[in-house]
Amino acid sequence: MLGLISLVTLGFVVALLGEQRSLASEERSQLAAMLADSALDQGIAYLRRNAWDITGQGGAGPVPAHWRPCSASNIDPPCGDGTRNLYDHRWLAYADVPGLRPVSSGSCRVHYLVRVVDGDAAAFETVTVFSQGSTRDGMGQARQRVSIRLNPRVSAVAAAPLIAAGALTVSDDVSVVVDDALGKPRSAWASADARFIGASRSCLRSEYLAGAQEPTADCGACRCPDEPTRLLSKAATEGADVFDRDGNVGHNPDVTSYISDPLLQFFGLSRSRAALLYGEAVAIAGCAALNEASSGLFWIDGPCSIPANRLAGASDAPLVLIVGGGDLSLGAGSRLHGLVIMLPAPGIAAQIDLSESAIFVGALVSAGGMTVSGAGALIHDVTLLRKLAQARGGLIALAPVPGSWRDW
Repeated sequence: MLGLISLVTLGFVVALLGEQRSLASEERSQLAAMLADSALDQGIAYLRRNAWDITGQGGAGPVPAHWRPCSASNIDPPCGDGTRNLYDHRWLAYADVPGLRPVSSGSCRVHYLVRVVDGDAAAFETVTVFSQGSTRDGMGQARQRVSIRLNPRVSAVAAAPLIAAGALTVSDDVSVVVDDALGKPRSAWASADARFIGASRSCLRSEYLAGAQEPTADCGACRCPDEPTRLLSKAATEGADVFDRDGNVGHNPDVTSYISDPLLQFFGLSRSRAALLYGEAVAIAGCAALNEASSGLFWIDGPCSIPANRLAGASDAPLVLIVGGGDLSLGAGSRLHGLVIMLPAPGIAAQIDLSESAIFVGALVSAGGMTVSGAGALIHDVTLLRKLAQARGGLIALAPVPGSWRDW
């Protein structure tokens, strides 16, 4: 009888131990899966923050050294799964991406993989993100992957140098310069009255540069000419370059279409979803932080003042700046290259001041009314703005490829 009890007790202990092992194994698997999931999120976030450098200027520059070709004999992740090869010489791998948060309960790893096209060029339109999670004792292992599509963050090219969802006034001695590349000149596009007052005027770029010793877009001494016959619009004369709604006054009839929500037009996100765009932008406390090397998307809540003689953005890598609830001013001799979106409070017109010899190259868009004053120049540059729509300067949006998430 005692022996029978001992056997029953032993069987119960064995069963209990087996159940405990099963529970421990399940807990390890769950922990490893959580670590892999966290690593995947961190890998995607790191790619979002550093896509321009990771992909070698969006694929336009040399392939960075951190990308190494896979081979049929390589079994290390992400080219393989540790025991066999999965990706051959037609793929490039970026193994062990940095920047992961350390965890005390185990370890995480992240890798990227891209397809090789045309022999040696990488197709950076899609990056596959791989993650690994491992418990501290190594008994729990999990792997995940997802393909990420890299798209231009800016989805449209501004059709005019000045665009306003409200009334638009250009005053003082401001020159608004229209790109000659446009089939139909357009200096102003507004949902209400757009007008030039004072000595302000608009002209073609060829006229703006005429007579300059060094005719470049950054010609600080250049300005629209004084001769009325060489201008498009001026005070009391609304030319064919102005598209507005003013009771059919001027050359063009009232517009029936206009940009009421710049965030939706240029980023595909309505203003009610601005927080998503803010999360992608570099938040700055003041525009003195901007310089010639500044590229990508920046956001400031409040006034933005570019210091005198400061370069902000560059012609080959322009910036995008969103100004929330503040005005914009460019100091004397300063240069700004890019697209600026003004988000004034409802019923308030955005105030723009261009000091003497200050030059804004690109386009200025307001979600409300806008007043531009000073003695500088605003130059529409379609070529520069197209660079934004081609993801130049790090303006890249990430989108998971539907159905691509899976375990390795």
